[in-house]
Amino acid sequence: MMDSTVGTHAKASSTILWAILIFFGSMAISFFVDGLAISLRVWLENRVGSPGLSALAYNSVHYFLYQLAVILLLIGILGRVRVSGIRAVVLLLTLTAGKLAGRAVAEQPPAPSQLTFSFFVSAALSASAMLLAEDLLNNGKSGKPALPYSLGSITFIAVTLWFAAFPLIDRFGSLDLSNSSRIGMVLTLVVLGYMETKGSTAKWTFLPVVTMTAYLTVALFVSTLLSDLMMSTRTIASLPAQELVLYLASRVPLAFFLSMIAISGTFVRRLSVSRLDQRWSHLVNK
Repeated sequence: MMDSTVGTHAKASSTILWAILIFFGSMAISFFVDGLAISLRVWLENRVGSPGLSALAYNSVHYFLYQLAVILLLIGILGRVRVSGIRAVVLLLTLTAGKLAGRAVAEQPPAPSQLTFSFFVSAALSASAMLLAEDLLNNGKSGKPALPYSLGSITFIAVTLWFAAFPLIDRFGSLDLSNSSRIGMVLTLVVLGYMETKGSTAKWTFLPVVTMTAYLTVALFVSTLLSDLMMSTRTIASLPAQELVLYLASRVPLAFFLSMIAISGTFVRRLSVSRLDQRWSHLVNK
């Protein structure tokens, strides 16, 4: 009993320490990296005058570098420790709160619907960052790499339909409606990631993430074509060759961002399985 109590206190103390480090670390990343993305985009627009290049630079920092920095932060703090159950939930909420706090320092107070969307997408990205940090460090241990083909196919359809519909929804001029549609997209991808996870032991490593990103890059391109067709616009057709290449390249970081949202469904799957395991263990030991 004494050993159990000591172990519980040690676990709680380490969780509190990790939570403090993760909160301030994610807050700093959110503040500096978001600011870097905006500054870089403005500088390129003013100096180079290339919309495609400025979009590529912004997306590369905001959607790729930001998430990579968070993953490296988690690897640096947690190391190879596997987190599950209540501890995982605490660290997830702490990481999300830190990112939102960093944005709050740098930006004007958002509308309630925008804040709600930011919470949902930040929580999903926090979940996938925790999952990837764990899987990348424990690549050589038990568990087979995730097979992203089934998930990639279904999320391809979802992303294509959602992103084709966004310009139509935005036409109504309602910020709340636009943010609600984005929340619907996030929840759709999380649910698909949860449903398509074949067992909680599937691991997300480098190749599956690249495969998912490739699927969704094509989906974003197709959604633009569909949107142009439905709204009688010429977003892609009107671009010169160089700008078209830059535009397509700028979709890759956004596709990685969307892949991470879908991957967060695996985190939810593991969390639910760990809770069932804990309950079963508790009943057996009674």
